[in-house]
Amino acid sequence: MCSSDLDRLDADRRRVLRTASVLGDWVNVDLLEELLGTPEASGLTDLAEFMSSDESGQLRFTHGLIRSAAYEGLPFRIRTELHARAAAAIERRARAVDDVAAALSLHYLLGETFEPAWRHACRAAALARRARALRDAAECQRRALVAARHLPTLEPRDVARAWSELADLQYDIGELAEADLALRQARRLSRGDPIALAHAQLATARLREAAGEFSEALRWVTRALRLL
Repeated sequence: MCSSDLDRLDADRRRVLRTASVLGDWVNVDLLEELLGTPEASGLTDLAEFMSSDESGQLRFTHGLIRSAAYEGLPFRIRTELHARAAAAIERRARAVDDVAAALSLHYLLGETFEPAWRHACRAAALARRARALRDAAECQRRALVAARHLPTLEPRDVARAWSELADLQYDIGELAEADLALRQARRLSRGDPIALAHAQLATARLREAAGEFSEALRWVTRALRLL
């Protein structure tokens, strides 16, 4: 499946597929129809070679390459708008926002609606961390930090805390080099907050100890103690 295969479809079917691709590998039909804004989704039986349905009525792309080709065929402006609209629709339909926080963080971020992207990503990361889904938590934490780049009014201490939390997650899943980079950011943003800076320094010491760099670990512990 490539873009040229999609181009052979008529305009209505191509639009349905490309809009559905924004929603992921699994697609809620009601949500798709809302994004389309027309009854075009009722013609999904014409797309059986590209999408199948399960017992609940959800649709699934029959192959990841189909979804990728459909998604890549969307102009960036339209893709961004669809993600923002999907996020708003998912949040409006949700019985409990916590249940969809991860999805909201992704759609708001890709929809370039950065304040709710930051907020939902932080919440989704906390929920995943509580459930011990550490890789999911780290992914959501990274989304929060991408959103933070576009939010200059955020307090530096809040962004520093997000970097520290990402470093803790990366340490726990064995991404030590990535954790080191995250802690550099946390230390940089915590210079005006001695407690937060000492926390980041002690986390750095733990990282150096895990790497067998004991003299470096001692140096970071000493820095933290002097600061406190």
